[in-house]
Amino acid sequence: MLLKKGASFFNVFLFLGAWSATKLPQMLFEISQLGARFAAVRFGLNLAVIALIALLMDKTAGARERAEILRRAEEMSGKR
Repeated sequence: MLLKKGASFFNVFLFLGAWSATKLPQMLFEISQLGARFAAVRFGLNLAVIALIALLMDKTAGARERAEILRRAEEMSGKR
């Protein structure tokens, strides 16, 4: 849906990575068991690495891969 609305591939990759890797229950567990400093460092590093991966994926995806991703996104949005 994000691609259909005009979001860039980088933004979609960034959103999906951050959404899948940053969860509130995990953060609360880490704060209670490992400390707030550890949780904050892990969270910051996690976001930095996700941004780096999203950038690499955006730069290395060729035209054929982008077209295939868009085609599949349109198929998925048409089924709803």
